[in-house]
Amino acid sequence: MSDDEDVPQSAPLRGMVPNSAGGYAWEVDDMRRLRRFMCLGSEGGTYYIGEKKLGIENAAAIIRLISSGKGVDVVREIVQFSVEGRAAKQDPIVFALALCARDKDSATKAAAYEALNKVCRIPTHLFAFVEFCQSLSEGTGWGRAHRKAIQKWYSSKSPKALAQAVTKYKQRNGWSHTDVLRLCHLKPETDGIACVCKYVMKGIEACRAEFSGKDGVVANTMEYLEAIEEAKTASEPTLIYLIQHFKLVREHIPTFHLNSTAIWATILENMPMTAMIRNLGKMSSIGLLKPLSSHSEVVCQRLIDTKLLQDAKIHPFNVLLALKTYEQGKGDRGKLTWEVNQSIVSALDNAYYLSFKMCLRTGAHIFPFKPTLVIVSHPCPAIWYFSDTSVFSSRDTSDKTYS
Repeated sequence: MSDDEDVPQSAPLRGMVPNSAGGYAWEVDDMRRLRRFMCLGSEGGTYYIGEKKLGIENAAAIIRLISSGKGVDVVREIVQFSVEGRAAKQDPIVFALALCARDKDSATKAAAYEALNKVCRIPTHLFAFVEFCQSLSEGTGWGRAHRKAIQKWYSSKSPKALAQAVTKYKQRNGWSHTDVLRLCHLKPETDGIACVCKYVMKGIEACRAEFSGKDGVVANTMEYLEAIEEAKTASEPTLIYLIQHFKLVREHIPTFHLNSTAIWATILENMPMTAMIRNLGKMSSIGLLKPLSSHSEVVCQRLIDTKLLQDAKIHPFNVLLALKTYEQGKGDRGKLTWEVNQSIVSALDNAYYLSFKMCLRTGAHIFPFKPTLVIVSHPCPAIWYFSDTSVFSSRDTSDKTYS
């Protein structure tokens, strides 16, 4: 077939293969399929292929890479995507890591467990990893290598950091720290870690009986755990003091205090960027973020702070989702409603474009030809869809390339 001959859409060009839509496309190698899976996942499937089949195909691609001797390269790619914040959701990355950890190739398994702390940085990710591993295992899933990796996750943290983690994220995905500690058979090497583990397994009274009167790190850890316990029944003035002095977060606050503007104002002082974006609706609903208020100004300044966005690894898609949810004045789930503050809407819009600047350059020329703009219906007018399916921000993209 000559280059000048018109080829109908239903016919393939040289090198094309059948795709899920019933047409033809250029073949995607397994490493590229892995990257796509980590970015997009398989939740809900696509218009042309179901979620289950898509997940099986991606898992098969990872297994083929490992079988061809590229297992360590796969783990390296997983770590890079996770650490650099390339994906909007962490679950596909954690699943890929669990698949590597469950493979029979010893080098791949060792690399996967060595990367556990880098990929699963918070208990939510750890619990997801544990659940995926158990689902992928033929037996109990708690072999020696698995137990050691989980033990290292807990013992490698400082007592204060571990205490913050286990009290902020108590349980996820049907797993709790009590379950995981019981199954991994952790034997703490320091009194500080032992104190936190005792708190998780037996409660504050057991900690008081064993660790009261000790000094140094143990004393600081006990002081923090006592503050967590006191916060459960504290009055508003006392709770404000505890939040300020011990840097307590929203998850430490009893539900009956979560409609107080004074409590939220205190939490906001040290609230991480991701948590702040997630709670914009709640803070607006109780009147904390009224237009022209000082708290509204603080939020807007943080949203357009490039360094804060970069340090928090805020993904553009998550900012876009927050923007679209906030400006509609109600959540997609539940009955929460709020008065929309247009200053915050503008700040979120700016944060969306700023977050693209954190995307790493690929060094590749994505458009070797002049792209054709395809007009499609989309809730965000700031997205352009090109004929090669690459997505770009409509601002300041003329000299940038994104993966």
